[in-house]
Amino acid sequence: MLLRALTAVSLLFVSTSLAQAQSWEQVGESEGIVVWQRPVHGTSLVEFRGRGLVKGNIRRVLAVLADHDRKTEWMHQCVASKLIQAFEPGRLILYNRTGSPYPFISDRDVVIEAQVQFWPEKKQIRIDAWNVENARVPELNGVVRMPKLIVSWILVQKDDKLTEVTYEVQADPGGSLPKWLVNLASKNLPLKSIVNLRTQLGKDYAQQLALVEASFDWDSVGM
Repeated sequence: MLLRALTAVSLLFVSTSLAQAQSWEQVGESEGIVVWQRPVHGTSLVEFRGRGLVKGNIRRVLAVLADHDRKTEWMHQCVASKLIQAFEPGRLILYNRTGSPYPFISDRDVVIEAQVQFWPEKKQIRIDAWNVENARVPELNGVVRMPKLIVSWILVQKDDKLTEVTYEVQADPGGSLPKWLVNLASKNLPLKSIVNLRTQLGKDYAQQLALVEASFDWDSVGM
């Protein structure tokens, strides 16, 4: 299991390194959130990044992101989200299903492995997630399993009331959707995700915040 996890992280690093060879191009700014794009090596798909400030300390932001059962409340078009397996604090297998707004386009779903990393010297928390196969979650009839999804949330503590949030997404929803349409849809994800996160931070997350604070050694990471 450890070897498979290390291999997945290594492949993610290689994929990220290839993408970093391409420079980011700013493509929009709204509500204090800047959005960039860059081409993905070896494909016509485009990777997108959004960055903006949210009201809430870094622990509270992590608590919202870690509450998988409530992601249907704020993640764009998310109709199902659940924990499949927890290996240790900060390393999980998750399931997510995205609903289609059109009857002629199937819903998409994906199984992802997520890893939380702390960077105390940068006052930063990074959550990386990538699609995996898992026998516990078979494919569903009428739902397209995404062949590729790489997502990163990067949280930087500004003070005890503000956190800078960066959201990066590289997605291939599979099926017969043309790549230009996929890119058009993905372009809005960073902006919508951060705007929705701002709203969600105003809701009650006391129970999840207590769980997050108990799961990690916050004194050692200085946040």
